[in-house]
Amino acid sequence: RGWPVLPQLEEPRITFAAGSLLRAGASGATLFWDFTPSNDATILRLTGESPSGWDFSGSRVCGFPGFSSCLDGAGGTAASVLELRNIELVSGLRIKVDIVGVKLADIGGAAKFVLETFREDQTGNLLAVDAGEAAMNVPGDLRVHFI
Repeated sequence: RGWPVLPQLEEPRITFAAGSLLRAGASGATLFWDFTPSNDATILRLTGESPSGWDFSGSRVCGFPGFSSCLDGAGGTAASVLELRNIELVSGLRIKVDIVGVKLADIGGAAKFVLETFREDQTGNLLAVDAGEAAMNVPGDLRVHFI
């Protein structure tokens, strides 16, 4: 039995969108996400791996090709997982979207995300078709109190 080989998503990138909240723990931030899938897929998953505290449960994904309105991003298995189903990812077609309404990680510093795409087989099981990682820095939350 061999090991499955998962192609990498091409050039995955996650950054803060212009004008977004930029401090650790902030709610309502907007992230810009772009990547190119290597294979066709119908399910897209983004997981905030570290630091802890990412929350996509109230988020929306805006600007997705083929949709005139924003998509609900709260389909994941946990708050730190954004999952979109019944979409059409086309191999080689660059995706550029905004993720609106994100709660940022609890602490600042290096952040790591795992990006995955899937198709469903005839029985509804997920078949992984692409994977990748992206990183960014989250500014800390500095509060000054006068005594």
